[in-house]
Amino acid sequence: ETLVDEKSIYEAYQINLDDGLYTKPNKYEIMHILIDNNQSGNSNISELVDKIYSDLNNDISFKDVVSRYNVSSESKENQGYMGKFILEDLPKSFSSIILTLKPGEISKPFISKSGTHIVSVKSIQEGETEDFDSVKLNLEKTIKQDLGSRKYYKLIDDITDAIYSGNNDLSYYSQLLKTDVKESQKISINQGQGIFSYPHVREELFKEIYSDQKNITPPIFIDDDRFILAQTSQSIGEQQLPLEEAVPLIKEILINRISSEKLLLSAEETRDNLNAGIKNPDNTFNSFVGTSDSGQINEDLKKVFFNSNPTIGYQIINLSKDKIVIFNIETINFPIKPKNDDNYKDFMSFTKNTASESDFDRFYNMFKDQSEVEVNESIYEN
Repeated sequence: ETLVDEKSIYEAYQINLDDGLYTKPNKYEIMHILIDNNQSGNSNISELVDKIYSDLNNDISFKDVVSRYNVSSESKENQGYMGKFILEDLPKSFSSIILTLKPGEISKPFISKSGTHIVSVKSIQEGETEDFDSVKLNLEKTIKQDLGSRKYYKLIDDITDAIYSGNNDLSYYSQLLKTDVKESQKISINQGQGIFSYPHVREELFKEIYSDQKNITPPIFIDDDRFILAQTSQSIGEQQLPLEEAVPLIKEILINRISSEKLLLSAEETRDNLNAGIKNPDNTFNSFVGTSDSGQINEDLKKVFFNSNPTIGYQIINLSKDKIVIFNIETINFPIKPKNDDNYKDFMSFTKNTASESDFDRFYNMFKDQSEVEVNESIYEN
């Protein structure tokens, strides 16, 4: 294991701290009014905007202003309160203006494709800075991984250089890597076992230059963390199988093909009979009630169920060459509409009044942490 002293960890912490990696961004509590330029009744937008702007600057609250004037339905619904956001979750047109405002200061009206906006910063929550002790373990792990990766790739470079020099045999690299030399079963370009079941490994092995028994391959990566060095011990040319050896293989291929065709025909007949009412489901059908994160059935079946048309009756889907599922989606229970609590209003206001293209991650986490979880007890009755 790579050892890292605390001094090195702290130095890395200071570098990251200077780069702002451990400082959470400020959170702005925002008041907002949107005047829809296309809304009926707003014949003189300029005059309406001037009145609203004047009232706000005369200490009339956003809540009172939206109740007096013909503003957007969203502004009416949230009473001029937009919610708490970090700047990167807001459109550029918003964040650039929010950044210039002091708490309580009213912005000048500005226009976007949604209409005319007036905003104010109600409060600013300063972003916290994570201290050294809170990030120490994760930072130590990251440093170890970085050092380990450097050693790993340096070792690969050294091995590659040594292989191209042609001065060492496979046993030398076995001692260097502290591992054994193992001989595989016979493999071909189309088939192999174990690590040779990966097509990219076989393709590298069967390059003409490495089919020579004298040559050792450079590192062949099985995945990001594993590689092998290989050398051909015996090369067997292509041969045509005698008829007596080929017959069992041909039979197996034909049997598999015929079985697959019969299985599909049987599944299609069962599906059609079920949809026509000629046949009723029997005890071979299992019932499933659940959501996309349910642990009752495997992931393949969930992908089938939750990506299928629920209006076409019984359906068949091939899971593999020897597995077909017949199913019918009987009902879909949509989520209960959440209560319009303050957190929900914040979220809906944000999504309706902005054109942000961010992934909403931080805002979603804030919304989730401050909300109550409601459990639909009826699902346990099934």
